[in-house]
Amino acid sequence: MKKFSKIAALSMALALTLGMTVCANESPDAYKELLATAQATADNTKAVDSSGKEVNLTKTAATVDDIKKTDTDVQSPTSALSQTVASAAGADVAKVTEVKLLVMMDITPDPAASGVITVTIPYQVTPAAGKSFVLMHQRGTVWERAKGASYDAAKGEFTFKGTVGVDFSNYAVFEVTEDTTPTPEQTPQQPTQQPTQQTETPVSPKTGETVPVAVFAAVILLAGAAVCAKKAQMNH
Repeated sequence: MKKFSKIAALSMALALTLGMTVCANESPDAYKELLATAQATADNTKAVDSSGKEVNLTKTAATVDDIKKTDTDVQSPTSALSQTVASAAGADVAKVTEVKLLVMMDITPDPAASGVITVTIPYQVTPAAGKSFVLMHQRGTVWERAKGASYDAAKGEFTFKGTVGVDFSNYAVFEVTEDTTPTPEQTPQQPTQQPTQQTETPVSPKTGETVPVAVFAAVILLAGAAVCAKKAQMNH
């Protein structure tokens, strides 16, 4: 009975430990850094209308649930979202090894504004070989490259354009890493040549080539000898 009680107590302790671990991983603290970065970036995000007049924005870090889901959806480089982000970044999808969520915010312009506005997000990224960065917009459940998105390396700013009342919700910056290892070039195999057999061809005298006089003399002598022998037989 005591042995059973000890086993039960250990099992309960283990279950409690695992439960606390799961809760900790799912708590906001697990995404504390992403939340802090998003809020600091949102605080300095600005927008202007087509005339250059500043537009008021409601800008906050995206919700924990949205950040968690997006971060989870890009854990695999072959996931649907990773492939969408990589394609939007202009990367070679087949060579992508990692897609990483860097910052995610919820941006909404003042309803009093109208038309197309330009939004500037101050977020510094470091370009490097095999790495590309892209600003994406979440429209409902669909992610797409933000309209007119560009990055000014000198200022460390992303900019994009959006229509008030249509294009605003969650925006996120992603980092895409590609494998830049060069593929070895394959040398084409040369066909094996079979050895050519040499055959001797009798050489005929060339046209106009002079036959030696000695040959003619020998032929005439042989002919004369044959005639003389024949006459001698007839006389006997």
